[in-house]
Amino acid sequence: MASSKRSVNLNVAGYQLSLKTDRDEETLMELAEYVGSQVEALRDAAPAAPMPKVCLLVALKLADELFAEREANRTLAEEVQRRSQSLLDVLDDEIGDAGASRG
Repeated sequence: MASSKRSVNLNVAGYQLSLKTDRDEETLMELAEYVGSQVEALRDAAPAAPMPKVCLLVALKLADELFAEREANRTLAEEVQRRSQSLLDVLDDEIGDAGASRG
């Protein structure tokens, strides 16, 4: 069953956006608030910067955060895989030893 899209109005850093989406409105509002806070923080730090430049810098900052989180997630997944394999190896050894002592 295809989800139906609806219009959602958001305010991001004083700019009104109207989106057609099937995403949760509360989540979208939270995202808009976060992006808006990043824009405002950069505008406070560089008030003379033109808005398109501010938005591009915020986009780069958010992309950097995303890439860092992806790398952290990949590293964590590799560690979980390594530890899981180590536990499986120990269990295999124990099961093998137990089977040998019965025979």
